[in-house]
Amino acid sequence: MPELPEVETTKKELKLILLNKNINKILVNTNSLRVPIKKNKIKKLEGSKVVKVSRRGKYLLIATNKNYTLLIHLGMSGRLIYKKKKYISNKHDHVVFIIDKNLFIILNDPRKFGLIDAIMNEKVFNCNYLKNLGIEPLTNNFCSEYLKKILVRSKTKIKNFLLNQKIIAGLGNIYVSESLYDANISPLKISNTLNKKQIFKLCQSIKKVLIKAINSKGSSINNYKSPSGLLGNFQDKFKVYDREGKNCKNKNCNKKITKVVISGRSSYYCKKCQKI
Repeated sequence: MPELPEVETTKKELKLILLNKNINKILVNTNSLRVPIKKNKIKKLEGSKVVKVSRRGKYLLIATNKNYTLLIHLGMSGRLIYKKKKYISNKHDHVVFIIDKNLFIILNDPRKFGLIDAIMNEKVFNCNYLKNLGIEPLTNNFCSEYLKKILVRSKTKIKNFLLNQKIIAGLGNIYVSESLYDANISPLKISNTLNKKQIFKLCQSIKKVLIKAINSKGSSINNYKSPSGLLGNFQDKFKVYDREGKNCKNKNCNKKITKVVISGRSSYYCKKCQKI
């Protein structure tokens, strides 16, 4: 699933491509994504101009001058594809935006877990998709004091705590695993047992890992590519994720990376470097 760095990478490319461009036509080829597509609502944006491209958590937001914002979630396998040449339909191309007559932005999603909707601009951040999202981890408001206030009330494993989108928006399995390794904290550790030093380190590690991943254009595992078709390369920098049985990258450690399933999700960590 595209997580914050992949969605941020997509947002940055779309901003360069779409800002101040006109959406001439919208082709809706299916109505059976995770949330049924309201075709008539989406089609209202034909003839509009894109005035802003942003991100909230794992959601892309494309605001237009027709007082509607396109809200897009890429689900498990979705991506947005940018094409200049003549468009040739693919069976997984569910929505196609024709931009200024000769550019195409295509929502392609083989597993159909993504979604797209049109929300009035003034209501977008209070819509059902976004209103309960937690803090953005790359903002100044996300700090050790914020984490401390919430962690003290939580008796869940720290891995599950960090994956909760109502607490922190945008984190997923990859970047939680990598952040916990960087902070030397086991994914099995109970949230309210972290001390002040660990909380501070965890906050810094989350920001550090996310920034590095964004600078690497995200992680291209499975089928993620940016709209222009570029692969991310943060997967080449993984310290623990998907490295079960491989040597820990800490030069002072002689252990191998362990895989454990927590609430149905695979988690990777070093038992020596990451303490409970």
